[in-house]
Amino acid sequence: MSFGPAQGAGAMTVGLVAGSALIGKVGVDQTTPGTTNRVDIGAALPAGTALLGKVGVDQTTPGTTNRVDVGSQRGPSNSLAATTTSSGSAGTLVAARATRRRVVFKNNDASIVQYVGEATVSATVGFKVGAGESIELRSVNLIQVIAASGTPSYSVLDEWD
Repeated sequence: MSFGPAQGAGAMTVGLVAGSALIGKVGVDQTTPGTTNRVDIGAALPAGTALLGKVGVDQTTPGTTNRVDVGSQRGPSNSLAATTTSSGSAGTLVAARATRRRVVFKNNDASIVQYVGEATVSATVGFKVGAGESIELRSVNLIQVIAASGTPSYSVLDEWD
């Protein structure tokens, strides 16, 4: 802090030092209860990635609902769900789709293992999905399925924009 000349009997001017010096706790004296005080920043908020400290929602009216809007981060525009069967030959689970978000595969069979993977899946080259298990895949490529034996049932959910 810097001290200036006295402004009357026992009074002095106090100034803030430029730079990165800390000044301690700063508060607002609420002299008239029920009024709204404010602190001005003195300049526009900086653009870019500058940090401004903690930002929160002040619940000033109990019982009201505050919310945060996530903007454009919404769910997929399209989805397709189906239940069918696989066999001992590789078959297409879902075709290639450039805007795919995810595919959920569920093996509905009680005992037969199924394998999923991109083109050319087999019982030795694929991801093993046990009986009753499911898997979420995030691939825009063609995904195939093959059964270890028999013709087990499976369900699939494909989501894309």
